[in-house]
Amino acid sequence: MFKKIEETIVKLITEAFQKASDRDLLSPVSLPSIELQIPREKDHGDLASNIAMKVASQVRRPPAETAKVIVSLIEPELNQDTEIIRIEADPRKGFINFTINPSTLHKALRGILLSPVNGALVGWGGEEGITGIHQRQPNRTPNSGPWTAGGCRRCPGQPDD
Repeated sequence: MFKKIEETIVKLITEAFQKASDRDLLSPVSLPSIELQIPREKDHGDLASNIAMKVASQVRRPPAETAKVIVSLIEPELNQDTEIIRIEADPRKGFINFTINPSTLHKALRGILLSPVNGALVGWGGEEGITGIHQRQPNRTPNSGPWTAGGCRRCPGQPDD
């Protein structure tokens, strides 16, 4: 799911640069690889790209101005049903910041929790939520103590039975 979100963002950016070139908003560019990173500041969304900085010399414009053009071309395509619900250009440095739709994140995390890994279900109880973290195992003696998710007898801070 996260790979799909990244692919969507890369596609949006690539198409926006093509539109900008077709509409003579930016000069044509040979796009380098589009990298996404998690912004340092939470106010800047969930993912960010520095592509406007990478192509600044090709388009002969400041990165912030390039980012603003790209954002203006992507923004009309976003709504509450898309994987990305908000995009903004950083006016100082030229990063393009993306906010992922919370329902998309919810689906992705649910998929991770319910996916089989090496034959075991990571979902810890599926629909009922996290269970089985602090239960006595039937084949254990009373002196063995409770088992925990970490597999140790008693983890620090864990309540007694």
